Amino acid sequence: MEVVNIIKDNDLCFIRYIDGTIYIGNFLNINGKTIPDEIGKLIFSSGELYEGDFSEGKVNGFGKYVNSVGNEYLGEWSENMQNGYGTESLG
Repeated sequence: MEVVNIIKDNDLCFIRYIDGTIYIGNFLNINGKTIPDEIGKLIFSSGELYEGDFSEGKVNGFGKYVNSVGNEYLGEWSENMQNGYGTESLG
């Protein structure tokens, strides 16, 4: 995703992407790029939300995803995909 704006404060940052997606959380600088890392929240312009673990810009670890109609997945993630143990509930 193309970045429009970045605000950094110590270990936290606010990133706004061209498609309207917003990231708030910890970050890592790799090759001059600021990317999500450790713990954070992605708020998509579509109304979807992910809150949880990141690793080098990808959703990895444990987190919660809520789609635009309120359906929720809470569980494990690997390489931006649901993977492992988790629970799904309808909104």
